[in-house]
Amino acid sequence: MYLTWIDEYLIWNPRDYGGLDYLTVKGDEVWTPDFRILNKKVDSAVLKDGMTEETFKVLANGTVGFILTGELKTRCDVDPEKFPVDCHECEVIMAVSLFNNHQVLKWDGERSFIHFDVVKDAHALWSMERVYVIQAHRTLIMKLVLKRLPEYYLYNIVFPASSLSLLSMFTFFIPINGGERVSFGMTIYLTFMVLMLQVSSLLPVNSQNISTIGKYFLQLISSSLVAIFNSVVMSYFGNASMMPRNGRIQPHLLPLDTIANGDFKDLVCFETRKNDMNNEADDKCQNPQENKNINKMASYNGRRRNCNLLRVFDWVTLAVCFLVSAEAHIELYLVINQETCPSVQEQ
Repeated sequence: MYLTWIDEYLIWNPRDYGGLDYLTVKGDEVWTPDFRILNKKVDSAVLKDGMTEETFKVLANGTVGFILTGELKTRCDVDPEKFPVDCHECEVIMAVSLFNNHQVLKWDGERSFIHFDVVKDAHALWSMERVYVIQAHRTLIMKLVLKRLPEYYLYNIVFPASSLSLLSMFTFFIPINGGERVSFGMTIYLTFMVLMLQVSSLLPVNSQNISTIGKYFLQLISSSLVAIFNSVVMSYFGNASMMPRNGRIQPHLLPLDTIANGDFKDLVCFETRKNDMNNEADDKCQNPQENKNINKMASYNGRRRNCNLLRVFDWVTLAVCFLVSAEAHIELYLVINQETCPSVQEQ
């Protein structure tokens, strides 16, 4: 920012001084206005020691000016709701002494916005969308509209999280008897928690609004918890249902027409043959209807295994996890592709 004023006591004729048309002086050698930035932090490098240590350029017509440079730190209210495509409006409040009614700040937009197109995209994580100024008598409020660049967060946070959500779907296809289903789901869940901690360290503390990326991770973590719950239930009840109780053959529910037709004896022979490895069982079950009854029983047991409650529970939880994960990705996609910076008209 270029700050200038006119000092009538510093006007000279360049021809009287060998063509000298400007001077460079220190701030303590000339008069300087009581200019300050009201909302800067204490450790800011801009005007840290006032204007006495700045170097000014004095023109022959009495114009005194200097370029305000340095690291300016101000406070800015940040709303992380749209993270990682959030847009923020930060203010820099400039003023002169409130006790001097003769000093007036005037904003020269054409001169002050020089090189704006060069520096607006110079930052690695932020893009300066626009700058506009609200002018009062002794106060200028310069507002900077900053938009976060999302590429870094998409490649380092969103893409790994989406890959983990896909892996959590594979949990349902791991065999229950192997014992690896629960441990695989727990590994996915703990990885989600590590990524969530990394995201939390990047966001400002705000209890009023939950960020979009935070909602995204909560939905994926919920999906992972459902997968773990499914693995525990399937591992416990699935293994318990396949173990015989006290070494006895588990009875099966048979249709009434099967018992009425006299097929009950054949079904018992089938169960006896399945569990008895002696040759006597083969002698007991020798009859012309043997192959037919065995095929009928195998078909019945196959339908029973495929249509039991555990299989239905497994597919229902898989559908829930898929829907929750799909909804999380769709919401994040819609937020990323919408315009988050509001249209601001210069005032």
